[in-house]
Amino acid sequence: MGYLRLLNFRHHYSKKHKRFKSYAFRDFSDRSGISVIDLDCAERTPGGVCAHCAKFYAAIAGTPIIYWPIPAEVLRDDWDIEPDDPAERKDECHYNIKKVPDSAGRGIMEKVKIEHLMICGEAGPRPMTQADLFRLLEEHEPYLSD
Repeated sequence: MGYLRLLNFRHHYSKKHKRFKSYAFRDFSDRSGISVIDLDCAERTPGGVCAHCAKFYAAIAGTPIIYWPIPAEVLRDDWDIEPDDPAERKDECHYNIKKVPDSAGRGIMEKVKIEHLMICGEAGPRPMTQADLFRLLEEHEPYLSD
């Protein structure tokens, strides 16, 4: 089973450091975990991963939807991956990675390159390119911090 992490370009990209910010893979202050989506589950949705993310996370992910398919070697055995509480669960594909020390999460996003990300387009997901990055920087420049 693989997982993906949604990245909101306006909130998670640092134009100063030219990469996604380290807090894009950090536990919430309430220790509820790092929000991820089961990739296989999302792919089974009619329309695939992009349709699934748009249905449940459009307001959170922003436009376009960008996600990082988390390599299996990033996920450590001492971290827990748990589904949401069934009483509160809106998306059956949603999970939370728990017990991730801030120091571990911080270093992970710093190593993710643009070509490791996927971007949702009209034809579905495809690898993100430098051209996509330049276009997004141009479009979102007034909204980016740092």
